[in-house]
Amino acid sequence: MSPDSSTHSNAPLEVAVADLHADNHVDPPFSHVWVWGLLGFLGFLFIRALRHRSAFLRRGIEADQAFDTHAALAPGMRFVYGWVELAEGCDSAVSVHVEQHGTETKNKNSWSHRWTETVRETHAKPFYVRTPRGERVRVEPGADVLLVDEPDGMIWTDRTTRTRVATLSPKEEVIVEGALDRGHDPELREAALYRGSAHGWVMRPIAGGRIHISAEKLGERHRKRAKVFRSAAVAIVIIAGIVTPLSGFYMGSLFFGSDTTANVTDRRHYTTKGSKGSITHHYEVTLKLHGADAPQVQRELDSSDWAGVTPGMTIAYRDVPLWRTVGDPGSGPSIHVALAVLSGIATLIGFAFYGGAIWHKEWYDGRLDDHGSGRLPDPPQQKQ
Repeated sequence: MSPDSSTHSNAPLEVAVADLHADNHVDPPFSHVWVWGLLGFLGFLFIRALRHRSAFLRRGIEADQAFDTHAALAPGMRFVYGWVELAEGCDSAVSVHVEQHGTETKNKNSWSHRWTETVRETHAKPFYVRTPRGERVRVEPGADVLLVDEPDGMIWTDRTTRTRVATLSPKEEVIVEGALDRGHDPELREAALYRGSAHGWVMRPIAGGRIHISAEKLGERHRKRAKVFRSAAVAIVIIAGIVTPLSGFYMGSLFFGSDTTANVTDRRHYTTKGSKGSITHHYEVTLKLHGADAPQVQRELDSSDWAGVTPGMTIAYRDVPLWRTVGDPGSGPSIHVALAVLSGIATLIGFAFYGGAIWHKEWYDGRLDDHGSGRLPDPPQQKQ
């Protein structure tokens, strides 16, 4: 083969092809990293949320199985189940008082209000638990006690100050977690008279820990946490369902498009005026795609790329025959900056749902803050 014929056969491969991308688009490979990075991150959060949910459901089952409601008492037992009885001379067992300060906010024509915890006090006195077998256990909770119960009591001071109260009531069904042993019971006077000892069953805090008193099933705390993570997982799926269509042009170009070339047949610069008098510059090129029955399309470039384009020039083009609107200048799929930003914001919202589940705490483990619509209500005694 002669040198001349060799040179002629390679000529089409030596035609310069400009790789220019559409205006305001994230060029590959950054578009790939952005879109799949966001979807991968949401997938990671979804899996983590499901793992947390499974872990809390498992803990709930284990907690419920950790004690036998009809088991005989024995030294070293961790859980005691039964009904509350007050100690002699005491009018209460355990109560938690949470003082809240109320504020209200007006946004346009609507009001909302918020109650923020300011002070929390726990009042605890010894009490007894009567087991299903009729045995009586003295509980000495100490000052640092955790009460898991609904704060259904309310004490109003004025319109912006109120106190929510959770109270352990007589005959209430409870599970107490601590350290059970034989010990001094001052109400066992009859036993002391006959046997010279007033020793009975006494539950105190575990060494280095504190008494837990729950008016709900022991595993319910964990099941509540599992529900929070289930809600987070559902929210993340919805967010991923939003990010995917936001990346729809990119996805269509990726899966249904192919790289080709196009010839520049025309270029023009024009301006449009916005509603507030703003001027927008447009740098448009007309492209003739290669291939049978390939149409002409108009696409915008940024000003610097447009300045270097001349009619007759060949540029790279990502063609999507099934959806020509998705096709854009440049090799490989790209995503519009606005859609990239929106998908990023949506992903941050998904992360916020996951973070909210991680940091979520019930009132007895964290702060007791309340929110509501409308203005702050008047205290009941002030209502007409």
